[in-house]
Amino acid sequence: MVDSNLHTISIIIPCYNEKHTIAQILSVVQNVNIPYHKEIIVVNDCSTDGTKEILDSLLNEFGGGGIYRTPYQNPQNIAIKA
Repeated sequence: MVDSNLHTISIIIPCYNEKHTIAQILSVVQNVNIPYHKEIIVVNDCSTDGTKEILDSLLNEFGGGGIYRTPYQNPQNIAIKA
């Protein structure tokens, strides 16, 4: 049951080539007990190791559940240029 009196907190998780850890990261963040609705936003910075496919699978598995993947994928890894 959703408590409409709770505020929403957005948790942004940038990732790049996190194939082996993204499921664990999302699980830990989801299981943190805080007095807010959680909106988890995953920003995939052009991973080349299959992270995108794992994210797609996890989103289907969780049925959404407050987890969102940005629909835009950078054509190249922008963190390298920073």
